[in-house]
Amino acid sequence: MTARSVPRKVIIPLDGVPERDMSIDVGVDLARRMNAPVELLSIVSQDLADLDETELQHQALQMRFGATGRVIVGTDVPLEIGQAAEAPGTLLCLSSSGRTAFFDTIMGGVGASVIRHARHPVVVVGPRCLPLRGAQLAIAVDGTAASEWIVEPALDLAEAIGLEPVLYQVSTENSGKPSADLNEQAYLRGLAARFERPRGPMRFELLYDRRAGRALADLASHDDVAILALSTHGMHPYERLLVPSTAHHVIRHARCPLFVGSRTVPEEPPFDHGSGPRVVVGVDGSSADKYAVEFAAEAAVRRNATLELVHAWPRAWYLSSDGSLGGKTAREAEADAEDSLGRAVKLAHEACAELDVLPWLAGRSASSAILEAAKGAELVVLGERRYNLIEETVLGSTTTEVLQRAHVPVIVVPEPTT
Repeated sequence: MTARSVPRKVIIPLDGVPERDMSIDVGVDLARRMNAPVELLSIVSQDLADLDETELQHQALQMRFGATGRVIVGTDVPLEIGQAAEAPGTLLCLSSSGRTAFFDTIMGGVGASVIRHARHPVVVVGPRCLPLRGAQLAIAVDGTAASEWIVEPALDLAEAIGLEPVLYQVSTENSGKPSADLNEQAYLRGLAARFERPRGPMRFELLYDRRAGRALADLASHDDVAILALSTHGMHPYERLLVPSTAHHVIRHARCPLFVGSRTVPEEPPFDHGSGPRVVVGVDGSSADKYAVEFAAEAAVRRNATLELVHAWPRAWYLSSDGSLGGKTAREAEADAEDSLGRAVKLAHEACAELDVLPWLAGRSASSAILEAAKGAELVVLGERRYNLIEETVLGSTTTEVLQRAHVPVIVVPEPTT
């Protein structure tokens, strides 16, 4: 979205009981301010009773809000919503429970999944959200280039709906020390100058709190703040168990809508998967790799196919190439991933010395990499370790997502019990 291309439509996915769905009020208000039409969207199963009930619901809401309606028959709700919102000039206004990562991991979370895969920022209406109020669009940054990508689309939105943009940064360390304040003030001043619009430079302000999520949730409850814009890592729920998400904490507690998008990560160079038959096997450096690679190697030999080894490491977890996570820099994490992939290549050649092996180190989530490699492949093979219940809940999502979304046969090879 840019100032030269004001959204031509606001899409509001219906979730739960429409009478209590604040996203409808927020989405309609945004559309009114931008003079844009509203489309209500529902995803239903093939049950005719659900379809009839949803269409009646749409008719009532369309008369009330002057909106159009669309009902899509499908089972993958996040995918259907994401595809509907990909059209240029579309702004998605999405209701979200802001549930914890643990609950999302167990039950699945539509809002979190849509935000993670959306190509453009999304307006998110949390469980405590009130109707639009105030005259300010607050833009949260954290001093990193990765957080700054939200600034320009937030400025475009502020201009489109007539709000004043203000930059905020939470100082979590050295709060109140003159030297720290001077550095952070200089950063915000430079950022405001870099994104200056004809209306003049943006105001900026420092917030002080040891917990950034708490400070931003408080900011999102101020009467003068109409919308809070911030970026998110776009992590899977099981990743958020390991690395808590500030954005999801704010969604749970905010009194205003949020303008949220998954943080962009530099794209990888395109990988040549080859044009011949392929058997794809995902490896993760665990003890289960041996059994998956051996099975996949035998399958590749039978099919006279190339064995493509896929190992992914989550670059999106790191703020920069020098950023750290759990005491490990991104460069160290990549080096560890290269070692794991090298061991898997060795396993493949031990299983069949003549096998043509194609290794791919992907800087993305494992499910995303494997699903891309699966396009046009003969077969996908995944190893599965023996987990206890908690481990399976936290770590088992890659296999589940590949099984749900792959369009080729998938074989899961369990690690033998000892």
